[in-house]
Order: sequence, then structure tokens, then C-alpha cells
Amino acid sequence: MKYVNSLLASDETIRFKTRRHWLVYGYAIFMLALLVASLALPQNLHGEKFVIALFLVPLAVIAGFFGWIRRVATVIAVTNHRLICKNGLISRHTVEMNLDKIESVDVDQSALGRIFGFGTVTIRGVGTTIDPIRGIADPVGLRQAVFAAP
Repeated sequence: MKYVNSLLASDETIRFKTRRHWLVYGYAIFMLALLVASLALPQNLHGEKFVIALFLVPLAVIAGFFGWIRRVATVIAVTNHRLICKNGLISRHTVEMNLDKIESVDVDQSALGRIFGFGTVTIRGVGTTIDPIRGIADPVGLRQAVFAAP
């Protein structure tokens, strides 16, 4: 959010900010669940437990690291004047759009997305469209913040 704060004008305040949902860690969580399940193997399989752990722990760490990168690299903020979408950690792609130029905010949520509070957001403005951003936390709150009265 430090990046968004550096872009604010003197009369601009942040109304809403979000990033990717915590489920970007899903693969890491799955690997750790497999590890826990492998620990429940019978006691006579000590060598196999070690091999499974040796395989799953690095995979879980790598999946968690890439999930963290995806989560930190994407920020969407709504101020009282504009919408700011930043994607990328080292190389960065930023799109800013004045709120009065936004025509629609499309929110797509699966049943799982509705339960856990994530979805895909597509923002359509006058003459342009921001590519769909998948896995955004609280997409309905984002849409409400864009169309809230100033």
C-alpha cells in the first residue's frame, strides 16, 4: 500500500483498498495438508515418512513463496477521485482511471468465491477496459466503493 500512498494528491483520500485473497496460498496449504496426512501413516513406515516430508516441505515453501509474491504484487485502491490498480513487484504495471470515467465494474464469483469472499473483477471505463483481475478479496466491496457517492 506504500505505492498507492505515494501517488495520492494532497486532497485525495483512500476509500477502499484490496489485494488478492489469502487463498493464493491454496497450493501451499494443500501440500502441508498432504504432509500432515502422511504423518498419520502407520509407525512402521518411518523411512517413507521422511521421503514424503523431504519432497512436500520444499514444495510447500515454494508454493507459499509464489503465493506471497502474487498477493503482495497486486493492489487495488479506490480514492475519492480515481481507481488505482497496481500489478507487479519488480516490473510494475499500473492503471489509473478517474471514477467519473468508469462505466461498470463486473464481478464474477463462483459458489466457493461467495463463501470465502473472492472473485474476478473487470473494470470497464470510457474507451478502455482493465483486464480481469482474478482472486481479488472483497470484489463486491470494491464495486460499492467505486460507485459510492463522493
